[in-house]
Amino acid sequence: MNCPRCMGPMLSQRYTDLLDDSGQMNITAWRCLICGEVCDAVICANRVSRPPVNHSTSRSRRRMA
Repeated sequence: MNCPRCMGPMLSQRYTDLLDDSGQMNITAWRCLICGEVCDAVICANRVSRPPVNHSTSRSRRRMA
């Protein structure tokens, strides 16, 4: 798999997510060897299903003259 940010090689790695008082949850994700980008199944699904950006109605800052 190639990194979506820098196109570098990625490797599969296990992470531990600490939950509230219930314990912990292990997650398998991909980490880029070059830039450190981490992608798991949830991150990848959210990037695919992201709605298109409408720049005419975006709430970005306006440059002051």
